[in-house]
Amino acid sequence: SNNNNNNSNNNNNNSNNNNNNNTPLRNLKRVSLNQLTSTDIEENQSSQLTEKSSLVPILTKDGYYTRPSIKELSSFTDDQLLNVEDFEIGHKQFGSIRFNTSTDLRSINFDEIVHFDQNVVEVYADESKKPQVGHGLNKKAEICLKNIAPKANQSVQKFTELLCTRNQKTGAKFLSYDEESKEWRFIVAHFSRYGLFDDDDEENENQNQNQNENEN
Repeated sequence: SNNNNNNSNNNNNNSNNNNNNNTPLRNLKRVSLNQLTSTDIEENQSSQLTEKSSLVPILTKDGYYTRPSIKELSSFTDDQLLNVEDFEIGHKQFGSIRFNTSTDLRSINFDEIVHFDQNVVEVYADESKKPQVGHGLNKKAEICLKNIAPKANQSVQKFTELLCTRNQKTGAKFLSYDEESKEWRFIVAHFSRYGLFDDDDEENENQNQNQNENEN
């Protein structure tokens, strides 16, 4: 009987020891899991804040550039691409567009949207893809067209008047024409097709003919 009691006591002691040993292990496991969970959350939040955007704008056409550059924009987060300050896109030979307010550049395909040519710039040629005024690139901007020069028989003063007239017809605000740099600057409230067209020259010639006839 004594032996049985001793065995029973030993079994109880062993059971208590096992419980005592298991309890801290379970607690340690819980603490460890909690710590890992907390760390994972912090790392996920941090990566979301610094993760590069998959909505980087596209520009591959020769002669075109942006400020900030496409390379710089490719390192921006979604939030940074949503508000790009003083953005500029241009063509090395034909001119540039500068936005003086923050611009949302997410997923914009400049290859399809922005087109420069001699004397002309056009944004959103496809009307079906043009956003409402104030959205995307369809908003107020300053345009600079390069290599704009009068014809051989045209005075700088008459040519400048022609540029002013063209701006008035399209609702743009004339800023300046520099004879030396051959740069024409003006502000637009939204986008369409802006510049100097062949019919402007014809109209100008007709006006000059009418003035000459009146003087005679």
